Amino acid sequence: MNLKQIGWNEFFERQYKSLKLGKKNYPARVFRVEKNKYHLESEIGSKVGILTGKYLYQTESRKDFPAVGDWVVVEDITSADEVRIKFLLKRKTYFGRKEKISGGRRVMTIGNKSTTAGGATQEQIISANIDIVFIVMALDQDFNIRKMERFLIPVKKSGATPVMVLNKTDLCENVQKAKRIITESFRNMDVIEVSALKREGLEKLREYISEGITVSFLGSSGVGKSSIINVLMDNEELKTGEVNEKHHLGKHTTTWRETVILPEGGILIDNPGLRILKLFVEEEDVKNTFADIEEIISSCRYSNCSHNGEEGCAVTEAIESGKLDRERYENYIFMKAEASYMEDRKKEKESKNCRKKKQSGKSNKKNSSKKIRYVDI
Repeated sequence: MNLKQIGWNEFFERQYKSLKLGKKNYPARVFRVEKNKYHLESEIGSKVGILTGKYLYQTESRKDFPAVGDWVVVEDITSADEVRIKFLLKRKTYFGRKEKISGGRRVMTIGNKSTTAGGATQEQIISANIDIVFIVMALDQDFNIRKMERFLIPVKKSGATPVMVLNKTDLCENVQKAKRIITESFRNMDVIEVSALKREGLEKLREYISEGITVSFLGSSGVGKSSIINVLMDNEELKTGEVNEKHHLGKHTTTWRETVILPEGGILIDNPGLRILKLFVEEEDVKNTFADIEEIISSCRYSNCSHNGEEGCAVTEAIESGKLDRERYENYIFMKAEASYMEDRKKEKESKNCRKKKQSGKSNKKNSSKKIRYVDI
């Protein structure tokens, strides 16, 4: 298999050459992660990767472990099917979600390494090295502009290009109205309307996919991600579940993260359906996503304005004139506060760890200063 077919480019080539490794080493891409095994694809075919002891020793958090879409450097071992994963190449893009490890002194296993945690929050990498992320929203009861804003923030943070996909056009009476709502809320955002059931509009989506380009689909359960992928693959490789008529929510039909090569070229990573994408972003990421609101705030005549109805307030005037949607502004305030809270938690944890290291250092110095006293007999 040609490496370029699975996403290899100059960004990874430069990193690989800088390592100056022997002939037994070669690059491979993670196509699936299953427990402690990494299913890899490379120029010499499919292999199962295992992490070396040195790799495990050097890891500090869950983020350091390979994820679907990552490029790794492996070394052949005696087994015909297994290889050792020695290095993780720097990610061009990635996106993740926050994961809270709760419980007093719960032991968390990452790979073959166990760590002790107590209420810590870490970032879980969902997928890496994605070029385009299709954010799928169904044009039925799931259509929610506020939910789209939440999905968009981590996608923009990842560095990937977001594209809105409005699925189930066959269930919507006014598709153009829904599209107008999206374009008014998200400036310069590409929007595609499709119906996976009737196989309509998929040719527009295919225009974004070509050889070497990696794409991913993101959206709530039941919006039809797997159905769209089935059409792109022209088969029924990925399972699809029935949608609950009452709640319009689908079953979680994808049991692990799958990476597939599309017939017309391109690499597609399918993520398990996420009902809620929890933020693991900084306050600055929220500001970048809501750049239009930030622009209005910066034009306010009061430097210390609370933007809560003051006379002459730029935000108040924008809401009253219809330039700014009130719900959008309230959602911005909520997510900004949530991101700020996460930042404070992170700083608090770092400060706590720093104090522990200092205390540990002082203890080691005391122990090292003790001398053994020999008694003459």
